[in-house]
Amino acid sequence: MLEGVQLIDFNWRYLYVNHRVELQGKTTRKQLLGKTMMDEYPGFQHTKIFKVLKRCMEERKPQQYINQFEYPDQSKRWFQLSIEPVEEGIFILSVDITALKEAEEKTTKALCLYAFVSQVNKKIIRAKNEAVLFRHACKLALKFGKFKMAWIAMFDNSNKKIITLEHCGMPKEEDVEFIDALYQMQGPEAYVLKTGQYYFCNNIPHDSKFQNWKPFSARFGIQSGLVLPIKIAGKMVGTFNLYAQELNFYQQEKINLLVDVAADISFALENFEKAKNEKKANALIVENKKQHEYDTNNLKALINNTKDLMWSVDRDFKLITSNKKFNDFIEPIVCNKRIKANHVFLKGFPPEQLLRYQNFFTRALGGEVFTEMEHTKTPKEIWSQVSFFPIHKGENIIGIACHLHNITRLKKAERELEKSEIFNRAVLNSLKSNIVVIDATGDIVAVNNGWKDFAMQNGDPLLQQTGIGCNYFNVCNKAAVAGVAVATEVLQGIKNVMAEKEHFFYLEYPCHSPKEQRWFAMRVTKFEIEGQMVVISHQDITERIKISNDLIKHNQALQQFTYIISHNLRAPVANIIGLVNAIHSKEISMEDEHKMIAHLLTSAKKLDEIIKDLNQILQVKQDISIGQKEKISFADIMVDIQISMGTLIEKEEALLVVNFSEVQEMLSIKSYLFSIFLNLITNSIKYRLSNIKPIIQITSKKMGHSIALVFTDNGLGFNLEKQKDQIFGLYKRFHLHTEGRGMGLYMVKTQVEMLGGKVYVESRLNQGATFTLEFENAQHT
Repeated sequence: MLEGVQLIDFNWRYLYVNHRVELQGKTTRKQLLGKTMMDEYPGFQHTKIFKVLKRCMEERKPQQYINQFEYPDQSKRWFQLSIEPVEEGIFILSVDITALKEAEEKTTKALCLYAFVSQVNKKIIRAKNEAVLFRHACKLALKFGKFKMAWIAMFDNSNKKIITLEHCGMPKEEDVEFIDALYQMQGPEAYVLKTGQYYFCNNIPHDSKFQNWKPFSARFGIQSGLVLPIKIAGKMVGTFNLYAQELNFYQQEKINLLVDVAADISFALENFEKAKNEKKANALIVENKKQHEYDTNNLKALINNTKDLMWSVDRDFKLITSNKKFNDFIEPIVCNKRIKANHVFLKGFPPEQLLRYQNFFTRALGGEVFTEMEHTKTPKEIWSQVSFFPIHKGENIIGIACHLHNITRLKKAERELEKSEIFNRAVLNSLKSNIVVIDATGDIVAVNNGWKDFAMQNGDPLLQQTGIGCNYFNVCNKAAVAGVAVATEVLQGIKNVMAEKEHFFYLEYPCHSPKEQRWFAMRVTKFEIEGQMVVISHQDITERIKISNDLIKHNQALQQFTYIISHNLRAPVANIIGLVNAIHSKEISMEDEHKMIAHLLTSAKKLDEIIKDLNQILQVKQDISIGQKEKISFADIMVDIQISMGTLIEKEEALLVVNFSEVQEMLSIKSYLFSIFLNLITNSIKYRLSNIKPIIQITSKKMGHSIALVFTDNGLGFNLEKQKDQIFGLYKRFHLHTEGRGMGLYMVKTQVEMLGGKVYVESRLNQGATFTLEFENAQHT
């Protein structure tokens, strides 16, 4: 088809063709002139457009004609022909109106979409629930939107399923597949549910996300699809699915309108949800009103069922609320029965009292929580304990809550006690114990100077927590909360004595200060006077405890001494007995007998040396000081060991490998060090492997300011995973096939620690053991 201006003569030849004419094939403009239309378009005389041209040619009347022309490449375009008769023949003006026709088609489709949107919005207004809305939305999509198929589905997150709630256009035999179906992890629904954005496809057969759905779409000629998000309060809950038979059905303008439809449906769902929530909220409001009424009545009953005064004021010191006891007390003073919302600083109070309370309120409005003692003499004498608590609203303080507790009775009791000879100050203050008297409620009614002095020295200089008028029970409760283990036991013991369940309560407990360790004995007894009162005394027993600890240490030292006598003497004695038995044997030569007698004399001398050492131990005091120690040569100790237990070493063919090149000596007590060497070497030989000769390696090392002695053997060893905590225990034995008493390693650890050292062990069962002895500040050379 040509576009532009053409002039055709009566013989259907081209007389003129302008430059806008699109020529068919490769025909040029010049080649076209002089040719007939039938030459250029074979079969042209059989077309509808030829009939229109012929009518104009014959009837000489203008003609209009709109035609869709298909090009050889199968593309199509719309043209509007204006045909006018002229002297030469006919004049043809051909205009391409493809864009106009497409716009008209878009407009028609847009009108359908607008009609769909309008109808859906009408249903949204009238629908009472989501089921009705979903049903109408799907039907309207087919009726007005000209879609082939539509459905709405909700997402079941726990089971990863799409549950179809409503659909239209889907054959009945197919809907079972879509009612409750798993969705593709990479499918369009998954994309929409994950991103919250719509997904569209204008060519479903070529879209991988519709892979599982392609057979279904092919059966029903569906080419394009759009999946829209449905949200409630911004959260993805489902999808609105719209499918058309045309390729390239969705353009951005259409998509935008349909996105608005989904948004309107989402908005309607939110309204349905809000309506449900509002209904629940209204029911909750009714319930809360009932609960509030109950709470209010309960609160009134609580604050009015007390002898204490309770009230609150705002930042302008105007009364907010008060209990009956407060009203009964204050109304006669201010001569006003309508005191609510009035300034609390009314006439009737002494000026100095008003000034004090103004200062109290100012402190509380600054955020301070505190308690003050108040003493009024008019119209009658009253002692009060007044607490002030800031009332917060968010970060702001909007008022003050006040609580006045009448302690007049306690004050009077205190006066009576002061008059009593039992609580005469001279008597109380002459006692070394710290004494406090409390009543049945735990309030402190009397203390002695010892109590005051102790409180002043230990964090309560003003006696604000432990002075007269304070509550001893509260002190115990706070201590229990702070983690003081005996606080709960003390509180229960006091109450038991007060209730006469027990005649007295006694407890010894630690009460250490940063500078010293202290212990106290607490005794609680019933106060023999009218009313329920108890006397609590705290006596410092630190000296007694220290003396007891000293006795324990002396006992430990005595155990060491006893062990050395019973254990260390046995080795040389056993050696002597062995030599004597050998001498009595008839099988030895005279030469060997002389040698044994020489060894016997040496062992006897060694026994004498040990006895001398033991005599020195008797003179060693509890504290092992530097002056009582001497420099001990490790080599000399090993010589003594060879003499004392040479027979055992030779008998068991034990090999002792020593290396004292790094450290040769240390400051210590010889008898203790000898005993340590003796025990470790004896154990290594005694607990040897049956098929291996015992090898004991002893090495000295420097470790900063410390000396380390390392004993390593190839014996039976230990299972440290099971036996580590028991290795140094008294009478603990791990290899029962060998004779022993289980005291050796216990004594090693005890003696090392008495010398100011520490002992460590490393071992594996049947692979030997290593004992490391570390001594700090041993002045090695």
